[in-house]
Amino acid sequence: MNEIDNMTLQYFINKGQYDTLLKKNNAQYDKLYASDKKFYKKRIIDMTKQVLKNGIDDKHVQHAFDNYVKTCVNYLKFNDKKEIYQQQYTEMNNDISTVVCDDIHDVSYNNCDFLMYKKQDIKTVNLDNYVKKCQGPVQPTIMPKKTEINIQSNKYKTKGIVKKKKNITNIYEDKKETPS
Repeated sequence: MNEIDNMTLQYFINKGQYDTLLKKNNAQYDKLYASDKKFYKKRIIDMTKQVLKNGIDDKHVQHAFDNYVKTCVNYLKFNDKKEIYQQQYTEMNNDISTVVCDDIHDVSYNNCDFLMYKKQDIKTVNLDNYVKKCQGPVQPTIMPKKTEINIQSNKYKTKGIVKKKKNITNIYEDKKETPS
């Protein structure tokens, strides 16, 4: 369909019918795309190898491939960093600190309102509210350190790649049959 037909369908057809039509067209397109992807698989892989070696002069293909590579690199970097940070958390102690509620002695349905609402503080007026007290030296705040990560190491260069073994020949010995 051309652009005018698409606009006509979009604005003049019932919304439910338009969605059904779009789903039908997308299903047909996806089916055709899957068969084309299977048919051109070897040529696409060969073309990818050529683009990696800078053997293609088409700027559109090169630009699209560069965007694809940038997306892949960002995805892999993110996964590597995530793995490193998650390893730090697995080394930590997984004890969950228990919440201490000294004011709650009887936990029952009669006491539920106390659990949901904030305790109202009753102000006590004394001289401490009006007098400013000087405190000693302030303890320096300890800020968390930024973890230095080296994802450019050889460990992450080939992570997750299944290597095929070439020229493997298995020699099986023939079992000699013994006469019975």
